[in-house]
Amino acid sequence: MKPVLFTINVGDVLSDNARRSFLAACNRWGFSYLEVTGSSRFHVVGAGKTAHPCFTKFEVFAELQVPSFYVDADVLIPASFESSPLEQFDGEVGVYGVLDAQSHYTEAQRNDISVHVHEVHYDLVHQCMSGPGADRRLSKAEYMRWPINGGVLVCPSPSNRVSAVFRDMMSGAGKAIQQLGTVNNGHIEQAFLNYALESHGIRGTIPECWNRIAPPTTGRVPRACLHFTGPDYLTPETRRQVVKSFDWASL
Repeated sequence: MKPVLFTINVGDVLSDNARRSFLAACNRWGFSYLEVTGSSRFHVVGAGKTAHPCFTKFEVFAELQVPSFYVDADVLIPASFESSPLEQFDGEVGVYGVLDAQSHYTEAQRNDISVHVHEVHYDLVHQCMSGPGADRRLSKAEYMRWPINGGVLVCPSPSNRVSAVFRDMMSGAGKAIQQLGTVNNGHIEQAFLNYALESHGIRGTIPECWNRIAPPTTGRVPRACLHFTGPDYLTPETRRQVVKSFDWASL
């Protein structure tokens, strides 16, 4: 079976421009394409409780039995990303992402991400991730050591172990959502992702260019995935307008 590139499009948030960039990448790499558009099959909790659609990726990763490449709906893959991202791996078991505090950020921006995106959710995640599947519970220092961004993720070697880790995330997230009622904050999903991957020892990093957060829209744009979120694209409308019109095919 082919490797799969997948994204989540619950609520019709994916632009035609982003979809074309994903399909073109699949054609270049020999991947199949999966666009998750509903929550009836991919869910974390029962009736009466709601969660941000990004939690859906936990169940998708748990079920996939082929190497996979996940991208957020506000990502574009330029034509210059020619070779398959899986060529960089040789059977490694893990889930790989880029460091969330990127090198082009100011120190103030990196500190803001550290505190308000990751540290603020530690107590909730630490409390909920206490199931029998976890190898160990993390101290705050371990959890904060090098958190990755969940917008672009690579799973080069699916296995029963990887599936179990994502089921563990689903269980922990379900506890949080049952407790809070509504979790409409994607940063909490990212907190569960980082905590579970690190506690199971399968959190890995890939080069920053694979998920360039807050890329420039003019001048020299780095290769690989362009992720239009972060400090330069704070509002959903700003992100939508850029992603809809950005010329990824000429890069």
